[in-house]
Amino acid sequence: MKRFFTIIILISTAIIAVNAQSNLYKIDDRLYDMYKEAEANVHNAEGLRLSKKMFDEAVKNGDKKAQCIALAVQVKHYGIDAKNKSLFDKTVENMKQLAKVFGYTQYYYFALRMDILHDIAQNRMFQALRKAETMHKEAISDNNSYGIYYSLKNLGNIYSHRRNNKLALESFKKAFDYHVANLPDQDLGDITRPYTECLIKEKYYSEAENICTRTIKETKSDDSKLLAMFDRAKIYFLQKDKRKFDKEYSNITARQNKLTLAKNYTGKANELEAYRNLLEGNTDEALKYAERISRPDVKLNMLLEISKQRNDWKQAYKYHTRLNRFNDSTFYTIHDNDIAEINAQMGYDKLQNEKMKVEMQNAMFEQQRLQQKILAEKEHAEKQKIMLENAELEAQKMKANISMHESEKVMHQMFNEQQIMKFEADKNRTRTKVLLSGVAIMILIVFIIYLLNRKRLREKTLKVLQAKNNELVIARNEAETANNMKTKFIQNMSHEIRTPLNSIVGFSQLLLQQEMELSDKEKAKFGVIINNNTELLMTLINDILKISELESNNYQLTFAKHKCNEMMAMAVNTVIHRKPENVKLYSTSEVDDDYEFVTDAKRLDQVFINMLTNAEKYTEQGEIRLHCSTTENPGKLTFSVTDTGVGIPPEEAETIFDRFKKLDDFKQGVGLGLNICRLIAEKLSGEIFVDTAYTQGARFVLVLPTDIQPTAMPAN
Repeated sequence: MKRFFTIIILISTAIIAVNAQSNLYKIDDRLYDMYKEAEANVHNAEGLRLSKKMFDEAVKNGDKKAQCIALAVQVKHYGIDAKNKSLFDKTVENMKQLAKVFGYTQYYYFALRMDILHDIAQNRMFQALRKAETMHKEAISDNNSYGIYYSLKNLGNIYSHRRNNKLALESFKKAFDYHVANLPDQDLGDITRPYTECLIKEKYYSEAENICTRTIKETKSDDSKLLAMFDRAKIYFLQKDKRKFDKEYSNITARQNKLTLAKNYTGKANELEAYRNLLEGNTDEALKYAERISRPDVKLNMLLEISKQRNDWKQAYKYHTRLNRFNDSTFYTIHDNDIAEINAQMGYDKLQNEKMKVEMQNAMFEQQRLQQKILAEKEHAEKQKIMLENAELEAQKMKANISMHESEKVMHQMFNEQQIMKFEADKNRTRTKVLLSGVAIMILIVFIIYLLNRKRLREKTLKVLQAKNNELVIARNEAETANNMKTKFIQNMSHEIRTPLNSIVGFSQLLLQQEMELSDKEKAKFGVIINNNTELLMTLINDILKISELESNNYQLTFAKHKCNEMMAMAVNTVIHRKPENVKLYSTSEVDDDYEFVTDAKRLDQVFINMLTNAEKYTEQGEIRLHCSTTENPGKLTFSVTDTGVGIPPEEAETIFDRFKKLDDFKQGVGLGLNICRLIAEKLSGEIFVDTAYTQGARFVLVLPTDIQPTAMPAN
């Protein structure tokens, strides 16, 4: 995933007044030299130290643009190392803030782009998708060409990783068209590579060829031209057009010889040579180049194509299975991360909804308080009105008792007081109306916000439900696949059981037919065949019964003391008659014959027999050794079965213990023996695994504790 951090920094053309500016970025030449050295060492601590020094010097000189460039180097350094996520997030946030404040929006969108690429590299696709959509909206609002282009490209990368090739193609096409229309001075190859790869996946070969041809004509970068030629050669190979492929191969070879950077295209060159040899029918040479390809998915696709051309369908099936497993592992990792992020987001939305409810309750409490205050002021106004009426009555009384002059004087005074009281009453009523209007407006605003939040939450819920519906469709397809696997298993079991039964019935009928004159040697030979097939049939049935017994809740282990070497010799004697003629079967031990340890002898004997039987199946010559060691894992007993057979690929060392897993479908058995061994080993508090360091065949290792007490105890 580190290829996402091969970043091309686009620098704006704004000029900053500094001492010397004879470089590409129009910053101080001394700072520019420091930047080049830091960029060259961006993968190590020296690059980080130089970028921090450059930032400090830029702050002293007041060079805002150089500060942004120094932070860009730090963002790339922390982004390469996934362990420094906290430092990466902090540096990205600092760069976004500085770029906004200084007016360098291009560096702001550079920081957003790096943040999204970091999420993609960590398979946090849901989070990356939300950030890319937000970046696209901001860039359109700011009319920033850099942000619009890279947000579209990031959306294409995210949809491609999520296997939504339809949306990926839409995003890549928009990014390509926008690049051509608005970024003519930049390298067109930046968008051509992912766009072409997506078109090839969907088998749009003609459109992919046109994109490559246009890039070769228009781009000024020799590297981009060469990569576009590689992609065009791949298209001709997939179309089986040998004439066009040979012509493109010659052009690539000539251009590689001229470029000094041709060593950077070793992987592409190996892929190209493999294509050429496949078209010429030389699968052996194609295989040599395919083995040198570093990308696992490309390598497996190439090996699958070689096996098909050889008509080696068994090997092709293995490569097809490994390719699906590789693709599914990445997809399921993205799927699990998406579910975790969706659950976290739903939890956050729930908290926001609860917060909104609390704010609504607080608003209602405030409304009630204001209403009580209004009622109090209303009562106060009524009281003033009563006082005014009392004052008028008092004035009338005084008018009857005093002279006309004094009465007029008093009446004038009373009139003034009455006007003042009316003014106060009107003022209180106005204040009450304003308060009521403010409360109503505030409640209306809160209610509108609540409705908008509910709408946004509903839209998110619908998106989540749609995603869950897609997951259910995938689950249904997986269930159908599992049902097909079950049918295949039943067919396989029917075949495995029918074969020994046919042998037993057939040779038994031969022995019972009196008209056939059989010698004693022939009768003995037929008896051996009947006995061997009876044992094989019993082994198949016993394996199935043991699986059921081991997984039942009533299964118990009986621990007692047993002699180690005696148990090993007994297991060897049990299976020695099954070994091939040219194979030596024996046991060795680092302990004395009287050494005893506590275990369940019956279950451990089953493990020994299964491991030895498995070794006999895949060993045609050489030796098979059962060994006991106390020094390989001090404090524990280590049993191992080592053979000189075909061996086990390291990538199959763990899956070989899966139920019904067989490396060779043509060998007898249904793939239950090693699975039973692992189940028993776990119940004995031990472990069993394949020693991948051993390369002369296969070596199975069983490690058991020596501190178990001799008591009967339930295994569950």
